[in-house]
Amino acid sequence: PKAGSWLELDVLSFDDGIVYVPAPDGDFENWVNHNIDNATGWNNQGLGEVTKSSTPHTGNFAVKMVSKDDGTGYIDEAYIQLGLPQQMPGMPFTKKVDTLTGYYKYSAGGTDKGLLVASLTDANGMPLGAPVTHKFSLAANYTYFEVPLSSTVTPAVLMVDIMSSDYSGTPVDGSTLYIDNIRLKNTPTGIGRIENNATA
Repeated sequence: PKAGSWLELDVLSFDDGIVYVPAPDGDFENWVNHNIDNATGWNNQGLGEVTKSSTPHTGNFAVKMVSKDDGTGYIDEAYIQLGLPQQMPGMPFTKKVDTLTGYYKYSAGGTDKGLLVASLTDANGMPLGAPVTHKFSLAANYTYFEVPLSSTVTPAVLMVDIMSSDYSGTPVDGSTLYIDNIRLKNTPTGIGRIENNATA
């Protein structure tokens, strides 16, 4: 890809030489406005619904993630990743031992669970040991959780991915995960609260 490249299309149609059929909205006259809230320092990755929630554990906001049926029966989990778009994911992190903490609420049908995956890597993004997973079970009220982090060598980056459904199980349409107050227990600066947003 080259910076500045662009493509402009209009009046798309299907034409087999006999019948001319306009493509649905092939003239691009109908539009739906989408406002996307991104928590500062986090990147929305999934195709499910990620929104700013005004029902936090503390403070003003939390993140709300909802798994959605894409219309074909396939369930897209909502998915956020620590880090900024178009940059290497994660945050600088150099402790061999720490604990990731936070609060969550979760509702789902069937056996679906929310999922958090944390990984410690070197400066090139190569994993230092196996990732740590934490599954979120049903919880009607905000519930405290801890995820232990450890490495035998000094890491450079902490990566955190949070999903509204466990992709290794059976995701359910409408599974809803709220996350708030994510912190590193032994790192004073820690990970900022999920409460700020930028609209793109």
